[in-house]
Amino acid sequence: AFARWMGCAPSVFRARAQLQRALPLLAKGHALVDVAQRTGFADQSHLSRIARAHSGLTPARLRALLRA
Repeated sequence: AFARWMGCAPSVFRARAQLQRALPLLAKGHALVDVAQRTGFADQSHLSRIARAHSGLTPARLRALLRA
C-alpha cells in the first residue's frame, strides 16, 4: 500500500528523506561523519552509498556543488 501511495518502497522513501536532511548540512560544510550521524545513516560509508545511488555523486562532490 505504501509503494502504491508514495510511488516507491519504504526503504527508498527513507533513504531519500535522510539524504534531503543531509543536504543543508553538507552545504554548511559539516564533516561527512557528522552529517551521517546527525541524519540517521549508519556511518559515513552508508551516507556515501545512498548519495551515489540517488544522485550519482559522492557526498564530498555534493558539498562542493552546494557550496559553490
